[in-house]
Amino acid sequence: MKKHCMTLALATYLAIGASLVAETGNREPHAASTTSQVAREECTRPMAAKNKAKIHKLRAKEAKQAQRAHGKGKKQPPQLRTKAVNVLPYTLHTLKSTSSKGSSVEIENGAIFTVYDYDTKTAGAWKEGTPLQVTPNGAWFSNSNYEFSILNCITNESVQAKLSLGPEKQYTIQRIISINKATGELIIASTIIDPKTGYTYATDSGIRFMVSTSSANWNNFITWEVNDAIIVGTNNSWFTWGYNYMLINVTADATWVTASA
Repeated sequence: MKKHCMTLALATYLAIGASLVAETGNREPHAASTTSQVAREECTRPMAAKNKAKIHKLRAKEAKQAQRAHGKGKKQPPQLRTKAVNVLPYTLHTLKSTSSKGSSVEIENGAIFTVYDYDTKTAGAWKEGTPLQVTPNGAWFSNSNYEFSILNCITNESVQAKLSLGPEKQYTIQRIISINKATGELIIASTIIDPKTGYTYATDSGIRFMVSTSSANWNNFITWEVNDAIIVGTNNSWFTWGYNYMLINVTADATWVTASA
């Protein structure tokens, strides 16, 4: 009975979300997607530069606090942070293609990540179909413009990357179908869009997440809305405190939070 009620609730949320999809379809595309000829999920709520800088400072502060709390300030060797962790639902991605020189990586839903120049040779050698995980960028001397790492689960190599193009709408995409900004709870489900009607439909029952209440997370989370497109990653940071997921919001300027499920 509970499962049936859950299905009905999902259908209701997605019916509401379908109208939002229709509304956002004609908006001005994200600057990075102007060269694309396919319908993509786009950044429709960009974050001000000063707010981004604030989030970066908060994350750096929280990382240092975590180090002091758990290891007397000692840094963890980078090789211990580049290994694939347990595969959580929605977090295992597949390499669809790389650019000829390894400057970009495309995953199974059509989302494209731009690779940091220093790492293009590594990415260029990866094979189509390779399992990948998207994680926070924890590389030593990392470039702050590249917030993510793409981890090759076969070779354990990782490259610094940033999201440059959202998923293509023809593919299965994870979306927020319920959100409670007072408690930090949200439900994310896999969805598809009917090309004839434009309506969004769930293809699974979804997962209930609880967002970490850290300052950096909360500043991002409060801007999120129902129907936002999400790329689910893995939080393999030094100390996860039980928040093993990373949720990247494509619609809200690739802002991200850590969460548990």
